[in-house]
Amino acid sequence: MLKLFIVYLLIWVVSLIGFWSFLSGIEPNSYIVLFFLISNPVVIIILSIISSVKVSTKRSFLFIVLLGFFYMLLGYLTFDLLNMIIYGQLVFPSIMTWVIGLMLALFGFSIGKIIKHFKKDI
Repeated sequence: MLKLFIVYLLIWVVSLIGFWSFLSGIEPNSYIVLFFLISNPVVIIILSIISSVKVSTKRSFLFIVLLGFFYMLLGYLTFDLLNMIIYGQLVFPSIMTWVIGLMLALFGFSIGKIIKHFKKDI
């Protein structure tokens, strides 16, 4: 499970670096589509599937919570932080973003459990 978390952490760091490094060169809408709507959700689902197939259920649930937390933190350390810098007002992380990340991870976890169930039957 540690390897899966390191893989997600690397992709997460690349997402952060991509936002802050190329902020002036790309539109924020492109970043939202590329990282928030495509790459991060797909990676969360894939890693959740792998986690649920290969790791125990208890450890998988911890992984699911962490994936949801880091999905929320990605939004907080990009757009929310930029808004705090520009407007000088403190913004708290959105619980709904964590719930979205959690739902993505639970979706992948469910798919993985279904795969594991059918794999046993074969």
